Parts: sequence; C-alpha cells; structure tokens
Amino acid sequence: MSVREIGSEFWSVTVGNAANDVFSDTTWYLSGRIALSAIVSDILRTRKINRVLLPSWCCESMIMPFAAIGAEIEFYSVLLVDGKIKTVCSGASSADVAVVMDYFGYDGCEIEFDKDCVIIRDMTHSVFSRDYRDADYYFGSLRKWAGFYTGGFATKRSGKLSNAVKKNELYVGLRKRAMELKKEYIEGRTDSKAYLDMFADAENLLDSHTDVEQADNEDIKRAEHFDIDFVKSKRRENALLLSTRLNAFSLFSVKENDCPLFVPIVVSNRDEVKRVLIEHCIYCPCHWPITELHKLSNDEKLIYDSEISLVCDQRYGADDMDRICDIVEKVAQAC
Repeated sequence: MSVREIGSEFWSVTVGNAANDVFSDTTWYLSGRIALSAIVSDILRTRKINRVLLPSWCCESMIMPFAAIGAEIEFYSVLLVDGKIKTVCSGASSADVAVVMDYFGYDGCEIEFDKDCVIIRDMTHSVFSRDYRDADYYFGSLRKWAGFYTGGFATKRSGKLSNAVKKNELYVGLRKRAMELKKEYIEGRTDSKAYLDMFADAENLLDSHTDVEQADNEDIKRAEHFDIDFVKSKRRENALLLSTRLNAFSLFSVKENDCPLFVPIVVSNRDEVKRVLIEHCIYCPCHWPITELHKLSNDEKLIYDSEISLVCDQRYGADDMDRICDIVEKVAQAC
C-alpha cells in the first residue's frame, strides 16, 4: 500500500454554487508578481518611484518589479525574536512606496508610514482572514490556496487598474495538463510523476515573462465561486491541531478570524526536519529562498534558515496532521 502524499502542487479548486463577495471588484492577472507589476506601472503614471521599503522576510517576486525600474530598495526588519515575529521599521518618511503584508493568514504587525508614501498591501496570505482598508493598492496570488492556473489579483483604493490584454496560453496549458496528470496520480490511475517536470517548466516560463498578462477566464470564474467557508473551516481545523501539538515550535497561534495558509514553525535543524518529512512523502515549503536581490543582515537571515511551513490545507484531515506532528516531534530541535 502506497503512502499518501501530503503537500506540493494542488490539482483542484473547491467551488460552491453561490459567488463569494471577496473578488467583486478585482482586476485579474497571470500571477501575483504580474499583478504587482501592473500596480507599479499605475503608480508611475502620476509619480516617480525612487525609494521603496519592503519587509526583509519576503519572496523575490515582491522585489523584482521594483528592481526592474531601478528603484532604490530598502528592507525594514522582520526578525525572529524568542520564536516569534517582530517587525522594526524606520526611514518610512522618505520612501515613495512601501509594501506591507501579514504572514500565513495570522495577525500582522501594524506599521505607520508617512502620509505621502504609497502603501501597497500584499494580500496573498491574508485575503481570507482580513478586510484591510489601510492601503492604496492591494494584490496577491490564489495559486497558494488551491489549484488555480493563474490567479493574480489586484485592486486600487481609488479608481480601477487597467485590464491586461496579453495572454500566455503556453503557461496556462502547461499548468492545466500538469494538474490533470497529478490528479490521475493522486487517484491511483497512474504511477507516473511526469507532472513534476510540467510544473517546473511552467514556473520557468512564468519567471521569464515580464509582460503584464491576463488571468485565465476559467480561473476567474472559479475564484469568484471559491468555497471560502469550506476552505477556511478545514484550514483552521488542521492548523489548530498542528499548532497545539507543536506549540513549542509554532510562530503563531490561530485566532478567531484567521484563515491559515500554512502553519509556520521555526527549528534549529530545519533542513533535517524537511529531509525526514520528504522521506515520508510530506512536502512542506520553506519561505523563502534568499536571492541576490535580498540585502539582509545576519539577524534578518535567521528566519530564512530556520522556518518551515507545515501543510494544513483543505485537501487533508486530522490523520494527515497527526502524521506531520509525529515526525516533527521526533526530529525537530528548538531554536
């Protein structure tokens, strides 16, 4: 009997009959990075972007649109202190643009910026947890939540962003076919993992494209009917189980309105924990790879070296969470 795989790429989206009210006034794009690029272009229509503030703990895709226009990029510190997150921000008064985010759907740190600074909020992690009204622009990606082929979204406080006109049918086709093959694998209809190469090819294709391209029309319909209540209920249930058993390692506790993307833990032997999880067919990402675009202090690098994001999504139940906990409890060492 084969071991049930936990994690890695999605292969489906749970939709309901009724439309949700989260994406009623959204402009859709190929990816979250493309959505952020569209926001940058919109800002440049009315003002220059000379200096940008970004959180030190972030994905390269958040940095790229600003690096592409030659802006000076400064990071405000997101630090690991006594196993918890602490945000330290200075120099906001001279920034043209600042990007803020919550992590993994949990309560974030409130940061005040100069009134002349354009605020962009990355909603990728918090889109189903909070309804923020504190920024000039909002954007994110639904690919982290379910089997969306595209799923980049963005909104603007005043007015509406321009719709993308270009399509990327090759990328969308690769993602669709890869998900079909993974579904066949998960359902036991094939032993082939050919979908892995297809997902990798799609990601490489996405990384090489900088044009502002539109989302897949099927994706837009699925997003508007995404069963958020079901997804939120399952994720909270799974996250509560993980964070309760692994309280010594957990970065956050699950609060009333949280819709967890993952359950992030910090351990001193992160690479060993990840290796053993993979041996048991459990695939949990680490956030994020440090790239040449990151300019970080040693203190800021600590969280990159010790964090692992435990899977808690709607595909799984209590038995799967117990499998994860059993391994982490045996292998993990406290920071």
